[in-house]
Amino acid sequence: MDNNGKVKKKKKSPVAFMIFILVAFALCLGVNYALSYGNRMETMIVRNGVEEDFINVEGFVFREQTVIRTPEAGYVFCVADEDQRVKTGEEIVYIYKNEINVQANRELEDVERQIKKISEKQAVGLTENDIAKIEQGILDIVREVPRMGNELDFDRLMTAKNDVDDLIKQKRIAKGLIEPEKEVGEAEALKKRKAELEAQYNIERKVVYAPKSGAFTSRIDGMEESLNLPALEKISVDYIENLKKSDIKNMTTGQVEKDAPVGKIVGNYSWSVAFVVPSTFVEDMKTGNTVDVRFTDISVDAVQGTVKKIIDEKDGKAVVVVESGEFIESITSTSKANIQIIKSRHEGFRIPAESIRMVDGKTGVYIVKNSKSRFVPVKILYNNKEWVIVAKQNDDGEKTIKLYDELIISGKNLYDNKVVR
Repeated sequence: MDNNGKVKKKKKSPVAFMIFILVAFALCLGVNYALSYGNRMETMIVRNGVEEDFINVEGFVFREQTVIRTPEAGYVFCVADEDQRVKTGEEIVYIYKNEINVQANRELEDVERQIKKISEKQAVGLTENDIAKIEQGILDIVREVPRMGNELDFDRLMTAKNDVDDLIKQKRIAKGLIEPEKEVGEAEALKKRKAELEAQYNIERKVVYAPKSGAFTSRIDGMEESLNLPALEKISVDYIENLKKSDIKNMTTGQVEKDAPVGKIVGNYSWSVAFVVPSTFVEDMKTGNTVDVRFTDISVDAVQGTVKKIIDEKDGKAVVVVESGEFIESITSTSKANIQIIKSRHEGFRIPAESIRMVDGKTGVYIVKNSKSRFVPVKILYNNKEWVIVAKQNDDGEKTIKLYDELIISGKNLYDNKVVR
């Protein structure tokens, strides 16, 4: 009360009123969120996808391979390119007694190439029937020119130019536009130049010829005997486990001793890969089955192979051998590799497993269409409990989901034509 005996009214604080409003607003939001939490709807856009049933393993590549050894000590120069297909008796390696003079060797190779061409032309005369073959030869060389330019391989560019000039000359002879030259004198001059080069640069070499036809590789890693095809006859889990302990390294050097390995010929086009897997992985696998093999260190693409052998040793492990004839880069020289063995691959629409529902005995999903939920039947191709691959078309022609449909992943009390937006 004041001095006059009147009751004094207490003023309300504006700060306290604002706090009250904020608390009440937050409380309302919390209640509404809690009430609507169970009815929230999560959606996604339907897209293409792939799921694979695979296992990652360390595999060993078995091939038909013949090791080539040098007849004497010296410096190695590979005439054949890496992975080049060669014929029996074809020159593949030179062993030089002295250190190689690259420029002199290039010139010597060019001289020998020209001598060989003259000998071949003298043995077989040119006719009108040779024109198509000559034109194809020119086209093949011209196609390689851009790659030589990109690699700045000027030696090969000059060789290509000389080859094209020679083929054009042969074509003109075959068409009767010019008379064949007397090539005996030219061959003699080339042979003389060859002798001069060998004497000038003290070039003394031995030629190593291909003992059989196949793909040549200079990469030797010491696993050639262990990974030859006959070794597959004694394959076992222990055999593979012991291979994993092997020290695999490139053994080829520029200078070698007598009888040292300088390359190998990989025969045929087929190869096999052997690996160890848990026994559970082979429970549904049989010999003759087709699987995909992906060399993860080399390529993202997979190649097809056939299961040739399964040995389940009943100790929780099994060894599997898969054979393939498909080309993979560096397969001729790869001994050990990280690989994926893909038992099955499924393509279609990739959607979350939780979006699958059963309605009236039918398997399907809900999508959003015109702000309403619509049930659409689907055919499941693959289910790993997290993601599902469904077919893009049902067998009976019944409508199913389409690319870019809005799929309802989660939501309660859904039914056909329910307004969801």
